Amino acid sequence: MTLPPLVPRVPHGGPTSGPFTGLDFSVNTNPFGPSPALLEVVRQADHATYPDPTYLAVRETLAGWHGVSPHRVCLSVGASDLLHRLVRAFLPAGDSLLSLHAPFGELARAATLQGAAVQVISSISGDLPPQVRLVYVGHPHNPTGHRLPRTSCRPWPKGAGLPALC
Repeated sequence: MTLPPLVPRVPHGGPTSGPFTGLDFSVNTNPFGPSPALLEVVRQADHATYPDPTYLAVRETLAGWHGVSPHRVCLSVGASDLLHRLVRAFLPAGDSLLSLHAPFGELARAATLQGAAVQVISSISGDLPPQVRLVYVGHPHNPTGHRLPRTSCRPWPKGAGLPALC
């Protein structure tokens, strides 16, 4: 078995990215510190019991709030974690991720680590290219802010049978 080549991290914001005077939402930082309500919940939590690894109670609560089934709720430790998991689940090595505009850097990195290609397009038209197994539509696109009309967020017919990340 041969290990895949190392893929460099995707550079983005943060305290070492250069001078910036606003709030940087590209990293998981909070200039205001944790919420006092959150700190109290953590203090009151039972730390002697290992949590349910399926997070069923949380998924049921979130599913009820959104009006979907709990099996449609997936928890992660952030967008990067979720995107890496989606790529591992739906994008086989040798196939392609199709992205409307440049994808979030960690998604392209996940595809590369999986041994898949990334195809970037600037507009939606026609049929999907061959070998595409996952479609990414950043909406609104970051950092350009480009938005699709409401009717276009699912650009290809559901019958295409592909997961689409919108």
